[in-house]
Amino acid sequence: MKNNKVKLCIFVQLIIFVFFFTNCKQNKKQEGRQLSNVIVNNNIRYDSVFKKLNMLNEFIFPSDYRDIQNKRSCDILYYTGNLNDIRNNDNIRKYKCTAHFYKSDTLYIMIGYSDGFSSHGFIINYINKKFYTKIHSSNDMVSDNNDNLPIYNTIYQKLILDKYSYQVGDSIFGKVDFKIQEYDNDSRNEYNGKGYFRAKIIKL
Repeated sequence: MKNNKVKLCIFVQLIIFVFFFTNCKQNKKQEGRQLSNVIVNNNIRYDSVFKKLNMLNEFIFPSDYRDIQNKRSCDILYYTGNLNDIRNNDNIRKYKCTAHFYKSDTLYIMIGYSDGFSSHGFIINYINKKFYTKIHSSNDMVSDNNDNLPIYNTIYQKLILDKYSYQVGDSIFGKVDFKIQEYDNDSRNEYNGKGYFRAKIIKL
């Protein structure tokens, strides 16, 4: 009975994270979508980084169920700007990973942070051995102004997975590396992401 309650709480926790990560007002305009081929390495799940993650508890976000102590789902360095300026900022590593199918054959691998009111991070969209990466930022503020939204351009992206095909209930292990530029009026930002992730795939 206790195990069933824990499993239910974990599932609800994932749903809450995915909801706030995808359904708030999104502050983005994705342009220059670039499909790239996935590299498969069947042995990536045995990489030492996952042994390290097994010894760490998952980050607890404000909307999480605090009685659940999951193991860390990712070791991702995700940041904007110059890494040397923010290298000692712990927040550039404070992310968690989820993966799900939703009304399509596309697998959404989401890596980010959510506090219940806003969220930020990135989403890997994977289908038919190809993928593309999207920067994500959202909040619960409603705005009708869709002018001058930022434009994103992928400079490079690389994704390694433990296999090509996944089903609901599978575990996924991977490594991602990308750089995406954001153009917003007269300003330009660079988003960088690199590291390992894992998740149990669910269906929404």
